[in-house]
Amino acid sequence: MTTTIMLRSLVLMMLLAVRMAAQSETAILSRLDQAATKFVAAAANLTWIDHQAVVEVESKQSGTMTVKRYSSTRAHYLVRFTDPDQYAIALRDDVVERYTPKNNLIQEYDIKRYRDLAQTLMLLGFGMTGRQLSTSFAISQVRNETVASQKTTHLDLTPKLPDVLRQVSHIELWISDELACAVQQKFHYPGGSYKLVTFTNLRLNPKLDSGAMELPRNAKREKVH
Repeated sequence: MTTTIMLRSLVLMMLLAVRMAAQSETAILSRLDQAATKFVAAAANLTWIDHQAVVEVESKQSGTMTVKRYSSTRAHYLVRFTDPDQYAIALRDDVVERYTPKNNLIQEYDIKRYRDLAQTLMLLGFGMTGRQLSTSFAISQVRNETVASQKTTHLDLTPKLPDVLRQVSHIELWISDELACAVQQKFHYPGGSYKLVTFTNLRLNPKLDSGAMELPRNAKREKVH
């Protein structure tokens, strides 16, 4: 095979790969658009791994997650960690609440400044439309992968807004081919640290009781500034 033929073959393969990636991106965005019209809530078990690059320390937590969408841009998110420590994190509107059952205390943090970022990350893979995703992120590295025994579509997302990019350098997202919801998220931060969240036993639009998204009402409250 001559050098010219080899180069032509290489260029053809590259063009074909680009075309297939574009088709895959269009397909997953279309599926997310369709799934978003039906999405109300999701619940799952989760494993949460924090990796700190500077000191090369990694911690692992497990628990449950519930997310409920109230509009196309508004959701509430509740994580109940059970191992190794028991506590809960609730994210709703402009406030993050941390509940520690050991002392029956809810600490409140005002996040008005980061509200839009928090809502975007909460809806990522859980009710966000394909149009919203492509508006907020540059999408690349679309490919098929298996995560936790589930067939998924893997996306690499780079935030388009400079303010968001300063907080999160890029995000890897694995969308279930069956449910069109996230089964894994990996948040990469400037400096090399990352957070890896894996969802198992994912239940789409489960029936939630009236207190499913609430923390204990009799708990003491403390505002943290």
